Amino acid sequence: MSGTTFSGSTLTFGTIVNTDTDVNTLETIIIDTTYRVNKNATPGTSYGDVGTFNYSATSTAATVNVNIRKPTITLTKIASPTTADVGDTVTYTITVNNTSTTAHAYDLRITDVLPASLSYVTGSLVP
Repeated sequence: MSGTTFSGSTLTFGTIVNTDTDVNTLETIIIDTTYRVNKNATPGTSYGDVGTFNYSATSTAATVNVNIRKPTITLTKIASPTTADVGDTVTYTITVNNTSTTAHAYDLRITDVLPASLSYVTGSLVP
C-alpha cells in the first residue's frame, strides 16, 4: 500500500497483512483523523476535504464536507464603585459568555491589566 494524503502530506502505513481468509467477509480499514479549525475559518461555511486512498495500481477518492462552527464570545467588565478615593476598594466583575448555540469554546485565557494607580488584592479572585 502506498499511502494516504492529508493536507499535502502522505501517511504511509507500510505493509498491512490480512490473515482473514474468509472471502465472504467484507474487509474494512478505518482511518480516524482529528483536525483543528483555523481561527480565520468562516462560521457557517462548508469546507470540502478530499481524501485519496492508494493501493497497488488502484486508488479511490472520497469527499467529506465539514461545516465550520465557531463560538461567539462576549466579554463585559463592570467596576463597582466607578469612582474611588485613595485606599478604597474597587471590585471588577468580568463576565464571559459564549452566545453560540452550536459551538463550544475551549482554551480561553482572560488577561486583565490593572491601571498603574490600582493594585491587586491578593486572594480576591473568585472564579
